Amino acid sequence: MGKEGRQAVRCSDYAFARFRFLQKILLVHGPWYYIRVAMTVQYFFYKNIAFITAQFFYAFYTQFSQQTVFESFYLTFYNITCTALPITIYGIFEQHLSKKMLLENPLLYKEISKNAKLRLWECFYWCILGFYHAFLFYYVPIWLLGDDIGLKSEQVNYGLWSFGTIIFTNCVIVVNIKLIIETCHWNILAVASMVITIVGYPTLASIYSGIVWFNATGWELFSTTSLYWVFFEVHKIAAMWFCILLSVGMAFLPDFVYKMIMYYYYPSQSQIERQMLPSSQRCMCQGIGPFELLRSNCMREDGVFCSIYQRSDRLITPHGSLDNGSLAT
Repeated sequence: MGKEGRQAVRCSDYAFARFRFLQKILLVHGPWYYIRVAMTVQYFFYKNIAFITAQFFYAFYTQFSQQTVFESFYLTFYNITCTALPITIYGIFEQHLSKKMLLENPLLYKEISKNAKLRLWECFYWCILGFYHAFLFYYVPIWLLGDDIGLKSEQVNYGLWSFGTIIFTNCVIVVNIKLIIETCHWNILAVASMVITIVGYPTLASIYSGIVWFNATGWELFSTTSLYWVFFEVHKIAAMWFCILLSVGMAFLPDFVYKMIMYYYYPSQSQIERQMLPSSQRCMCQGIGPFELLRSNCMREDGVFCSIYQRSDRLITPHGSLDNGSLAT
């Protein structure tokens, strides 16, 4: 490297000592970084739509007044402690495919080309999912608590903060489960962040709801009297947990059906690669059903590396596979 080259390096943000280093930067760190950023941006929109849209639904019942359905504690801590840490760890450490797989199959880079993960349809999907989940968070408890039904044995009715607590609990559980489903790479930090979030919400809510806080002068430090013991009263009844199970099940049923259809009938290149056995390059690929899948690597005439897949038209039997068909993708 000459004098001009060294000066250019000092003025640049990134520098590579060898051209061969570009392969790992483009084929490995490029897809990793893009998937992390795309998922983090869309997940932030999703989780906030799922949370705050319940307030929009509640406005129709209050003549669009300034009354909130959530106590100030929930509004403050939702993005700070209940959902922030897992997606932060995801945005730093997520690896949707291994480094070896990305290096051996350069064709996988095509999946993120032309801003594939931030297209209008992808953003629209996350927004619609957020609105759908918010609809369930709000109207499932409405159906459960409608007509002033007394859920306790003494037929005591719950108030506004109890209703908001049910919505908030459903929201925290569902948005974190959604991130668990989308996460491909689990390490100690990812597991710890999810455990801290799941345990942290009831812990903080119990402390805030179970203690009346006063400062040294005897004045109330936090306005907790309205939420005092509400968290415990709400979560000790069986109907509340039935509401949570029903909301979670209804929330993920459409998402599950959509993912199964795409996974089994319209698999992406990365989904196919996850099912490949590196030792024999032959697998039972769930993306296209229980058929034999063979891969052969080749170089096109224009010098572009590609992979050719051939699927058998017959099922694999326990005694071995039959002759390959003519299907190639």
